[in-house]
Amino acid sequence: MTIRAAFAVLFFLTGTAFAAPAPKPTTPEPITTEPGHEVSPTNAAHGAVTRQQFEARFETSAVEFAAGRTGVQADRFAAFDIAWPRDAEESKRLGGNAVIVIGALSQNVAELPLAKAYLERPDGSQVVLKRLGLVKKTLKAPSQAAKIFGPNVSEEFYLVPASVLGRGAMLKCDFAKNRLGFVLSQSLSLPKGLVARSSTGQPAAGALQAIVSREYPGFGVTITDNGK
Repeated sequence: MTIRAAFAVLFFLTGTAFAAPAPKPTTPEPITTEPGHEVSPTNAAHGAVTRQQFEARFETSAVEFAAGRTGVQADRFAAFDIAWPRDAEESKRLGGNAVIVIGALSQNVAELPLAKAYLERPDGSQVVLKRLGLVKKTLKAPSQAAKIFGPNVSEEFYLVPASVLGRGAMLKCDFAKNRLGFVLSQSLSLPKGLVARSSTGQPAAGALQAIVSREYPGFGVTITDNGK
């Protein structure tokens, strides 16, 4: 899609991760061992993403993961989606930030919600993302995602300073127990043609709730500014 101006078009960047950075295992590992590591390709999409659409990705990934692997399970799974400001004015109101939702699934309820989500730069430094709110749920049968990845779900919203994104900026998260440094994206960058504003770090009042309500309808999350 042609970009007419910086932030002229709303983009969603979508990725899923079983874990990383090791390559896709040729033989599935049982849940009683350290799980295999796998990252799916990143895709672009347009328009609002409903909770139902977001969670449908869990199901699709579960089916793909289990294909040809009778009885296999994974300890945990995560998927993410970023919403960019739709224009320069909204970018200004958001303080040069974007919003990301991370959906994390686990067999172990004690692993959720996530301990933190962060960007890791090529030099090893970290930018911890501010959590804006979260919703928790339990997937019910006949959900394949519940069977393969676990029924416990935490859908968490974070503020992402666009100015720190770029080649080699890895998106990672730490689960509350058992798993640190879980890689969701090996390199998280701005969409081609978009120029990041310098992040002021503090969005205008109501700006975050507005973009979340518009672009992520049906999640039922209350956005706060204190990161709790």
